[in-house]
Amino acid sequence: MHSALHHPLAIVGAWALLLGFATRPVRAGTVTQTVNLTASGSNNNVTNGRTVTVFSLAPPSFNKFDPSLGTLFSATFQWTGTGSLVVGGNNEGRAIMSYETSSDTETWNIYGGSTTLNFAVGGSESVLDLTTVTGIGTFTRGTFLETYQLQQGFFPATFSTGPTSATVTLQYGYRTQGDQDAIPEPSTVSYVLPSILALWLLRRMGARLNSR
Repeated sequence: MHSALHHPLAIVGAWALLLGFATRPVRAGTVTQTVNLTASGSNNNVTNGRTVTVFSLAPPSFNKFDPSLGTLFSATFQWTGTGSLVVGGNNEGRAIMSYETSSDTETWNIYGGSTTLNFAVGGSESVLDLTTVTGIGTFTRGTFLETYQLQQGFFPATFSTGPTSATVTLQYGYRTQGDQDAIPEPSTVSYVLPSILALWLLRRMGARLNSR
């Protein structure tokens, strides 16, 4: 009777041990790179309605992920940008600040004097093809850009930037080989658990036959 009680408890303990092993959390490492951008631009003699570039900075450069660190499983960009633009004259128009998939459009309609436009952009984006950011060397991403366009009014018109900057961050997420080895393959767990259950059922059936 004593052994019959302890046998199911042993089986339950084995199940709990295996399940705990199967759900062991995976440790992950990260590598973060940050690029800060500062922009400026001005024009005191805008004389047509064509789109004018206020500033267009060279795309920020990042180091590719070093595969000797482990296996890359994510690469995520995040960015924020803010700034202002002072426009002057007797006119109406619009200006656009942008980076990657985000943009901010500001408009004005002034009758002499000047006004200040304030901009803010931000967003995040994951790299879908990780092979493009893995290996040796560097790569670039996106252009921090601002444009200006008169839509109607009198010439000349003026514009000049106030404090304008952006921060772009790239974060790699990776697992080391040791982290990967700590995770049991699903096939291993799926074979072991049914085997233990079958052994327990056979022992129960044998115990019942012997008691008859």
